[in-house]
Amino acid sequence: MTTQLLNELLLGNQRFARGATLHPHQDPLYRKECAKGRPSPTAVLACSDSRVSPEIIFDQGLGDLFVLRVAGNIASNMVLASLEYAVEHLGTRLIIVLGHSNCGAVTAAVSGDQVPGHIGNLVEFIQPSVSKCTSNGHLPQVNEVVRENVLHNMKNIRKAEPILSKLTEEAGLAVMGAIYHLESGKIELL
Repeated sequence: MTTQLLNELLLGNQRFARGATLHPHQDPLYRKECAKGRPSPTAVLACSDSRVSPEIIFDQGLGDLFVLRVAGNIASNMVLASLEYAVEHLGTRLIIVLGHSNCGAVTAAVSGDQVPGHIGNLVEFIQPSVSKCTSNGHLPQVNEVVRENVLHNMKNIRKAEPILSKLTEEAGLAVMGAIYHLESGKIELL
């Protein structure tokens, strides 16, 4: 099932990247049926950047994806709670952590500059990825940290107890990572 779900997303992304989107599941009849309830077998944790809308870049429609968006695509406690809800109540069996090239939240974390307000909370979540990519005191490239940040958040989701960790080990819940390339419109699986 996971392979089929992933293939549907990748085909949708191919359509999007070449400008041949189908805009499925968006007609009034489908909307009416969807309002009665619909399982969401795929969840996507994506950045809140307006250029990275999972429904658009995967050419999906209403009810096809359970989407969580937060700057830097970080798996905070609220995100983990939402993912637990998705797997427990909506039948989600595939979670994709979706980073993107030139992420502003990652750029802020890499810069090391002081940031105002609650933005510091985002930077704090991304800092382990910056540290892992830093060598000999030289700051890493932003897109290197984007990749590491996706991997880091995948690990956080897989080990989140008690629900997500158990389901990834015992019940076939798949957690995958991907990078969306802003210029090409293409998804790269990790």
